[in-house]
Amino acid sequence: MLAWSPRIGHDYASSSFFYWDLTFYHLRRYLMKSTSW
Repeated sequence: MLAWSPRIGHDYASSSFFYWDLTFYHLRRYLMKSTSW
């Protein structure tokens, strides 16, 4: 899944959006887990 990330590392927009989406996914998962009780 993360194998293509260094490949497009030269494309700043794609890499930044990819990492932002990944961080947002983890944040949303953490919020869902903390509010699931």
